[in-house]
Amino acid sequence: MKAIVYNFSIPRFLGMMIGGAITKSVMWGPISPIQLTEVPEPKPPNKDWVVIKTKLSGICASDISAIKMSDSPTLTPFASFPFIPGHENTATLAEVGSGVKGYSEGDKVVANPALSCEARGMDELCSSCVRGEYSVCENSAEGRLAKGTNTGYSNETGGGWSPYFLAHKSQLYKLNGVSDETGIMIDAFCSSLHPVMENFPDDNDTVLVIGAGPLGLSAISSIRALGGKAKIIVIEKSSLSGELAKKAGADTIIYPGREKQTVYEIIAEMTGAKIYKPIIGDQILMGGVNKVFDTVGHAPTMQMSLRLLKTGGFYGLIGLAAIEKVDLTPLWFKEITMVGTLGYGMQDYKKKRVYTWDVAFELIREKKVNLEQYVTHKFRIEDYKEAIKVNVFKEKYGAVKTAFFYD
Repeated sequence: MKAIVYNFSIPRFLGMMIGGAITKSVMWGPISPIQLTEVPEPKPPNKDWVVIKTKLSGICASDISAIKMSDSPTLTPFASFPFIPGHENTATLAEVGSGVKGYSEGDKVVANPALSCEARGMDELCSSCVRGEYSVCENSAEGRLAKGTNTGYSNETGGGWSPYFLAHKSQLYKLNGVSDETGIMIDAFCSSLHPVMENFPDDNDTVLVIGAGPLGLSAISSIRALGGKAKIIVIEKSSLSGELAKKAGADTIIYPGREKQTVYEIIAEMTGAKIYKPIIGDQILMGGVNKVFDTVGHAPTMQMSLRLLKTGGFYGLIGLAAIEKVDLTPLWFKEITMVGTLGYGMQDYKKKRVYTWDVAFELIREKKVNLEQYVTHKFRIEDYKEAIKVNVFKEKYGAVKTAFFYD
């Protein structure tokens, strides 16, 4: 079968670093780490696994970052190369192992991508998995399965950028009555729902969401779906994404570079904060917003966030940060809480402790969120170069969430 394969090598890494400084076209050119190639169809390792036939597979910002090779080398021990990307999937079951109960061939499913202790065949669960925090499993480079934090990063499981891949029974969720487009958005939605629920804003808070891509839109939707009445400000470059953010429940959209005032001046006026100008560097507010959910995660947004937060504020990093140089002075000067988040876990919801995905499915089925509207572009895997180009220039093409589709 044909699949999009990711292959890391030092020469490719150096080529991407040098070429990427000149043109973004290296991401879909000859030295790109991804290529369309022929691979064997996957075979389940034991009775507790299924073969999944892909219907839709999302293209995540983390995939684009990996192709660009801008991620930190810190994560290389937690992946096995070469691998087939694609951790956001809507699919049907093509083959079901005898140890997989409650599922049959043809069932429409989504696979939670986390390859935790159970999927790895560990004799004992790590402390994270005991708590139900499968996304931060401490054994992602251990066990009877090839290294990989998620489906799409292990060369034994494959991923959705191919017609078929493998999933463990612990990863499966049925998608009865849920659209294919909603299915591929669940991962992104839960990645924002989890930190929002863990740090839910009070109704009189002012919340800043940086970026209105799939993660930012999911953060806004999560707050509103759970009944939050906090004031939500969004910083976003794209007019299309800004309009979607308003529709999702944002109160104000700031478009940097188009406004007559700086972001600091706008937010100071909205919150009653005071602006101060250092001898060198950006402005800093005293007062400001209560919480920031940063879905971009680059040095400029991290640094800006710390300067916009009020004393005792909260900064949540949902975006994919790598090696960034940030002035952390406001972190201690304002006693800010700074938290990173990966994936999802357990939540307190309606007086019970439940998994983030279960909360998401309830909100979806109660029509408190509409995720399918964010899927704007679909491509065949043969057109992967065009798909990457659209993701690199999202604003130009009016893209939000894009995906590969299969007949």
